[in-house]
Amino acid sequence: MADIASSATSAANNPPSGPFPVEAPILVNGLVDHYLVSPSAQVRILRIVDETGSATVGEIVDALPEHPDPVAAIAVMLRLGILVAELRGVLDANTVVRRADPEPDPTEAAGLPPGPPTPILPKAPAVAKYEDRPMHPERLEVTPFSATLVLGSGRKRGEFGRMGETHRPGIYGLVNSTHVYIGMGSDVGQRVATGAQPIRDIEEIFVVTDARGNLTAEDAKVAERNLWSRAIAHGDRILANGVPDGAPVDAQRYSEIDQFVASACLALRHHDLLFTRGSTRTLIAGPRAEPGRVAPLRRMNDVPEGEVLELSFNDGHVALAVKRASDRWLLLRGSDVRIDTVATAGAGARFQRSAWLHSGLLDIGADGRSYVVTRDIVFSSGSAVAH
Repeated sequence: MADIASSATSAANNPPSGPFPVEAPILVNGLVDHYLVSPSAQVRILRIVDETGSATVGEIVDALPEHPDPVAAIAVMLRLGILVAELRGVLDANTVVRRADPEPDPTEAAGLPPGPPTPILPKAPAVAKYEDRPMHPERLEVTPFSATLVLGSGRKRGEFGRMGETHRPGIYGLVNSTHVYIGMGSDVGQRVATGAQPIRDIEEIFVVTDARGNLTAEDAKVAERNLWSRAIAHGDRILANGVPDGAPVDAQRYSEIDQFVASACLALRHHDLLFTRGSTRTLIAGPRAEPGRVAPLRRMNDVPEGEVLELSFNDGHVALAVKRASDRWLLLRGSDVRIDTVATAGAGARFQRSAWLHSGLLDIGADGRSYVVTRDIVFSSGSAVAH
């Protein structure tokens, strides 16, 4: 939690201390693949630069008034080598930007006819030479779990309590024509067979357990919340229950459980029961955050509306929060977050820390002493922000 809260009038006018969300850009078929550089933004920036051979950063910003962060878009194109900047110390509005010179074609230098264009791909990390590597097959056990899916009719829910595969921790769904109830149980088969969940006219039931027996009851609470998040994001059915509590979990275990849930969701899609809308890729990746949790993008230096507060903690770390209403607060991007949770932090805070590390909403700070928030995040109270 935060130790000090103040109105911090000066903090309201300063940009967040941390970086803008970092998602490595790549170039695919001549187009930048990064959320800050749409094809239209790429073409417009290059057109501005090409009109006179160069343009200042300020001129490009003025020409893209609707873009959430045109300077960050320029930075992405600089990073990819599409643009070059004539830096004099630091990048500012007067920095001149021009299109990078094309790399010389080695076939032309050798007097050879040009070959087909070579696709520009991200550089691969350096690896040991083949002769230096041990030659043996490596079995990739990405997670300690192996999902088992059991499907059945709503009329036969009692049979789930008599199956050996379901007498262990797991997650389940009760499905009717319009709604789905997502739940978990330490003995999930018994929970399905004898529970009194608030959903009527159940047509189909599914249960997911771990065939290896590694999924604990605490793991199942995490899996329940992940499954619920995917279900509400996909929208096949209305959720009959509210968001589950989850459980404290470290970042690695969270990622392993999320992959376990993703494999179950893919199987449900193949059975045409749930998750039939949208792309398979989106389903497997899962939502970046639960609905309403991430605020819209804003320009890097824009001061958001509302009362800006500074929270100081843990030997110099600082977070900025905005109070917009008694039940709507924002934790601003660039804010510091403790590396380790404190004893007073509840299970929800520990769950969210791992979930946001998994999705990139938290990243390690430049000094390695804290995490940094990479997007504005919505909370329902000031105490939730502080936690």
